[in-house]
Amino acid sequence: AKEISEAIHRVRPDARVSLAARTANWETSRRGHDAQHWEDWVDKGYLDLLCPMDYTGSLDQLRRWLTYQANVVDGRIPLYAGLGTTYDLKLGDAAIASDEIMLTRELGADGYIIFCWNRHMEGFIPALRTGVNKQDAAVPHRGPWVLFEFPDGVAGAPKGAFKLEPAIEVNMNARA
Repeated sequence: AKEISEAIHRVRPDARVSLAARTANWETSRRGHDAQHWEDWVDKGYLDLLCPMDYTGSLDQLRRWLTYQANVVDGRIPLYAGLGTTYDLKLGDAAIASDEIMLTRELGADGYIIFCWNRHMEGFIPALRTGVNKQDAAVPHRGPWVLFEFPDGVAGAPKGAFKLEPAIEVNMNARA
């Protein structure tokens, strides 16, 4: 994380380094499961924005996760809760999403991201727009897109690259 963050900021000081951090089982697993030591990366200044993947159908669970995350971040970087109310059709309900959005605001998150767009969401976004999201929102933490190339793959991930423009190229080798 240090090498990536430093390389990006060296090439583009105004870029924002973000992480969609895995949160599943963080309460029962050791810190940094899945090789994501995001708590340490926040402490060391490697991240400029954190988006934990808080995909749950439980407001109590979301409250526990976000409270922990907000305490770790402690206002040092923006915290966007990743809400997964739409990835599972059992949960894909605008009322559930509205409750989750209100909870993120109550707990002081800087924003939220909804995962994921699908054909069942045609009425979902308009419902949020007339309710919990009636006011226009600003995106204050927007930064440039970054291109990461992993020619040898990363920890079992398929070989390839995510291509976005304009791009910064960061080459790295996965370590065991």
